[in-house]
Amino acid sequence: MHVAFTTRANVGTFVSVPSVRSSCGQRRRVKYGFHQELRCCKSIRSDKFLNSDQRNNAPPTAPAARLPVPPEAVSTGLRERVVCIGGTLGALAYSLLCPIALALDVETSVLAIQDLPPIPTTFPELRALKLPEYKQVTLNNGTRLFLLEDHELGMIHGTVLMKGGSRAEAADKVAVASVGAAIQRSGGTPAHPGAALDVLLEDLAAAIEVGSGPGTMSASFVGLAEDAPQLVSLTAEVVRQPAFPSDKLELTRARLLNALEHRNDDISGIPRRELLKVVYGKDSVYARTPTVAGAQ
Repeated sequence: MHVAFTTRANVGTFVSVPSVRSSCGQRRRVKYGFHQELRCCKSIRSDKFLNSDQRNNAPPTAPAARLPVPPEAVSTGLRERVVCIGGTLGALAYSLLCPIALALDVETSVLAIQDLPPIPTTFPELRALKLPEYKQVTLNNGTRLFLLEDHELGMIHGTVLMKGGSRAEAADKVAVASVGAAIQRSGGTPAHPGAALDVLLEDLAAAIEVGSGPGTMSASFVGLAEDAPQLVSLTAEVVRQPAFPSDKLELTRARLLNALEHRNDDISGIPRRELLKVVYGKDSVYARTPTVAGAQ
């Protein structure tokens, strides 16, 4: 490949020209530096893509017209050299100063710990806990109802708590409570299947959720105060008449199995599970963890 060019630079200009071969066969390279004036009117060609035979047998080319060097080409050489020097010096400084900074940081941390005040042995009295006023009502079926009114927003929020949860599970059926809670909500009821219940709640701008804890099962609802009767009725229907469709059961089971297969991908959960077994014993209800066999 033949390239003909002419460059010219004034005093104080930083110039970089790559290694090229002139028409007479001599290799020339203009290094980074300051030049009074640089002129080249001879035809030159780049030998980057030529083999030895092509380099030796290539015919000379006629001189070409002078072409000015764009300013950005001149400034690029300066930037490359500055970046190269700066990167080298920065790496050298980092390698020399990093151990010193680490030692100073450790020493500072030790001094900071030594300067900590002693642990207090006396504490001020706690302020009295002021509970908001609420009403307690016992229904005919024995359900206790706690009512807390707040008329600032036109919304209603309620939670139904029932005994149950993971502590009531059999040893070989861990996670039954959480799986059942998920299906109870997603599966809906015979009167309102899961998809229909989702659409109805979306139209009401409301939500009903079912969950499980260590010692309780819960069903909560939230929505506009004007829709309170319908929300309470739907929540009671989900709690008392769940459909538990088989397709939702298989989907939830598959998700649980996938989670169990990948639970050790995040190692932060392993110490907690093992610590519970050490503290409470591996057979304790407080140390149980779901297993693949139990999920199947």
